[in-house]
Amino acid sequence: MKAEIVSTILNTYTIGAVIAINYDLHQLVITYEVSESKIYNIIFEDIVAFKMLNERDMLGYWKHSTIINTNILKIVADGWLDQEKNKRSISSQLFDLQEFLIKGIDDCVCVLSERLPRIEEKYK
Repeated sequence: MKAEIVSTILNTYTIGAVIAINYDLHQLVITYEVSESKIYNIIFEDIVAFKMLNERDMLGYWKHSTIINTNILKIVADGWLDQEKNKRSISSQLFDLQEFLIKGIDDCVCVLSERLPRIEEKYK
């Protein structure tokens, strides 16, 4: 698997937690807590797919130091998107998709989207 670091404020923190996921037809909002006083919304517009998995079900991802030491990444090879392309899914053929991984202490979220996410601080 190959991954690139997505440069965001989230990667200045050691680890965070996915505490909520909200999806409507136009956007996916992942609420991500990095400390008792800091929460961020990770906002994806016009996504094609997403899935949430417990970290224990993603063992293939943890072999790579880039993934272990980063909270939000772009998976560039051998991830979920490549699996979909190998199945010849319609969306993977029609759109210029990118795969993103939001890594939490327990739960992780994979997102297929054409765009980078927007990060916004959420105030308690």
